[in-house]
Amino acid sequence: MKIKFHDLLKIITLFLLIIALIETRLDAQSYFSMIFPQETGTRSARSLSLGMVGVSTQVGIENVWTNPALLNTKNQLFSLTLNGHLQRFEEKRSYPVMDMFDDVVMNNSYVSNRYWYSNLDGGIIFSLPKNVYFGLARSIFWDFTYDYTEEVRGSLPTGTYNRDPLRGYHEINRSGKIISTDLGFSFSPFDAVKIGVGGHWLNGKNLKDRYNVNVLSQDDALASDTTFIRESEISLDKTPVVYTAGISVQPKNGLTFGFSYQTGVECTFQNLWSLPEVNERTQLPGYKNYFELDTTGYMITILPDKYSFGIEVNMKNPIDTKSMLEFHYTDWSKFTSQVYSPVDEQLAEVPFHFQETWEIRGGVEHIFQNKIPFRFGFIYSESPLGQEFETTRITTGGSYKWGNATFDFGIIFGGLTYRYEDLFKAVSEESEFLDTVKEFNTISTFSITYSL
Repeated sequence: MKIKFHDLLKIITLFLLIIALIETRLDAQSYFSMIFPQETGTRSARSLSLGMVGVSTQVGIENVWTNPALLNTKNQLFSLTLNGHLQRFEEKRSYPVMDMFDDVVMNNSYVSNRYWYSNLDGGIIFSLPKNVYFGLARSIFWDFTYDYTEEVRGSLPTGTYNRDPLRGYHEINRSGKIISTDLGFSFSPFDAVKIGVGGHWLNGKNLKDRYNVNVLSQDDALASDTTFIRESEISLDKTPVVYTAGISVQPKNGLTFGFSYQTGVECTFQNLWSLPEVNERTQLPGYKNYFELDTTGYMITILPDKYSFGIEVNMKNPIDTKSMLEFHYTDWSKFTSQVYSPVDEQLAEVPFHFQETWEIRGGVEHIFQNKIPFRFGFIYSESPLGQEFETTRITTGGSYKWGNATFDFGIIFGGLTYRYEDLFKAVSEESEFLDTVKEFNTISTFSITYSL
């Protein structure tokens, strides 16, 4: 199908206007979100429902991140994709209640936060002559989002009407993203071989860090005797660039191998009030907050390279079936973070002891008689923070095609439990026991792809 040049310009202009409105992207919320990124790149519903694969299978514009060699419009002039995301994040914190024999009686839950987040991302792929494809996307490389609210209750003696009065609030609000403008190319030097490269230009947007103790009535359970708010607007220096490169080989029909490489990147953050450090009790990442100072510091973070390998197989079943399996390796021991402290006024490297990680992703797609696919997958992830943070997530979804438009739906479930100290230390004394932190994430994604 031929399309006039001015009509093509209208399509590109419309896409750029839509993509310019994209300010947020869904990511797993985490207390550690300001220290290192959890996920990167755009994610369509098809990729999400198949366990976030994309190294050896064509999943759309997100191939500009996963493997740019697989950018393809499937014999169409262009393919435009918009992804809508809805996330439900829940965080619970509890501490052990002991009896007179120092035995744990129960875990007392003192924080239960539930938040909903919604957003958009997307991109467009163009078919050029001689099997060359060009992709343009806008996505999120690093999401700083973390919201925490804790009600602090006091204790009054017997005979008082209200024995559990509200004394104040503890709050943490981090927001903003590092937005990536993505460009990718793919071409086929041979029939069975595809090669692709991509570039990702990073810019910070609305990066903020807010730490608040709101005192309604003085109490030793609060982290301060008086109300105070510390807030900073963080900036990302210059425009760091991440590069991706990939190759896809199809030795025979129904069998595809893929390999991709993503470079590390150095990011410098100015005007930080919460500076990264190693928590002494847990030896996990934490933040140093200088309540008595109004000045801020800066942080230089260097993220490591990432290597990925995958395979896709068309199964010989009565029902048309595809299966995918991928392996992702990141040497997080090469992660470094240097901070400029407003107190000692010197540059020092934070002694994080991150470990190298493997991630296994898999998915299966069944296509039934009406060409309606059913998909499911899994993601097993090691964590640079250690075995306690290893997770296994389950994914599922489907699709429906209507004319030139394809509607995809995907959902992912996951949770995590770990031990950490109280985020706001009480004025009275430090707790002898660590808190139990439980996080639950449910992410649903709806994608619309229009091809012409």
